[in-house]
Amino acid sequence: TLAARVGEPGGAEASPLPRGFSTVLSLDDMVDAGVLLSVGQGAELGDVEKNEIRAWIALDSLMHTLAGLVAALNKADGQSRSMPVPTQLLHLLPPTPPLGWPEAFSLQRVAQELLPTQEETSRHYPAARRQQRFSYLVFTVLGEKADFQQVLRSKSTAGRLALAVQWFTDLNMALRQQSQGGDGL
Repeated sequence: TLAARVGEPGGAEASPLPRGFSTVLSLDDMVDAGVLLSVGQGAELGDVEKNEIRAWIALDSLMHTLAGLVAALNKADGQSRSMPVPTQLLHLLPPTPPLGWPEAFSLQRVAQELLPTQEETSRHYPAARRQQRFSYLVFTVLGEKADFQQVLRSKSTAGRLALAVQWFTDLNMALRQQSQGGDGL
């Protein structure tokens, strides 16, 4: 389960989040972190590719937050809950971006453990098809809270992925705020 992997080192020490928790990065932060190439540095990624990477990073951050909440619940009541990993999504994880994933990105490590041939398979799967499937399937993580009509009305893969980034970022911030005693959800 992801919960067992969330506590790994790699989070920023100055962050108010528990150790090992990632944050949702802006495009500028991803360039600084080496995930995306900045303008003028060779091959620039298009909107679909940028949004795909951003959606994976936002999903990873949300999974970290949820796993932290599950761990806190387990500690509070002594029960043993786990945080499931959406393996149907892990099959759609793209090959490592040109300059790698952020250090705190755990979904690639989880995919390598659960699906050892995933990276090789991903290289041979057409990128446009993978991105299109991911742009729909990623919303299943939200369950009944998702407004699937809004997703279906989006006319482009890049638009659906941007919507996923927005939703995951908003949900992640609300969960963190609620866990710190604020008015999140």
